[in-house]
Amino acid sequence: MNPSCCEFLLQLLEEISLNLINCHKFQ
Repeated sequence: MNPSCCEFLLQLLEEISLNLINCHKFQ
């Protein structure tokens, strides 16, 4: 697995978790 792909996935995961946290706050 190349590092750029891994980095991309990590970034995506971070973004998603931030979105989830925000959604949870606004409920």
